[in-house]
Amino acid sequence: MSLRYRFPSAFALAFAVALVAALPARAADRTWDGGGDGATWSDALNWSGDAVPGGGDRALVAGASVRLTGPAAVQALVLSAGAALDATGFVLTLGTGPSTIAAGTVLTIGGVAAGT
Repeated sequence: MSLRYRFPSAFALAFAVALVAALPARAADRTWDGGGDGATWSDALNWSGDAVPGGGDRALVAGASVRLTGPAAVQALVLSAGAALDATGFVLTLGTGPSTIAAGTVLTIGGVAAGT
């Protein structure tokens, strides 16, 4: 096969790779599994995939007490039954995703607990 016929194929492959690389990363559901210290939001080992949720992710916490130790941002927050989140002294920024704080959960902001 001559070089003339290989060039279009190589160009098409390079274009396809560049196009895929330019796509935004897909947000992930990050579920609390407590596999790290079992309490700290910023400990990546406490989350599924061993990654702390970021600004485009949905953080899901059920049946665990979690403490913020610095500012954090997520697209959405889901606190299910038995969850407790203490954000005292830090900012947790929520994006436009639907967030849920279910019955039987506790969210502490500024030292004041809300919910039961």
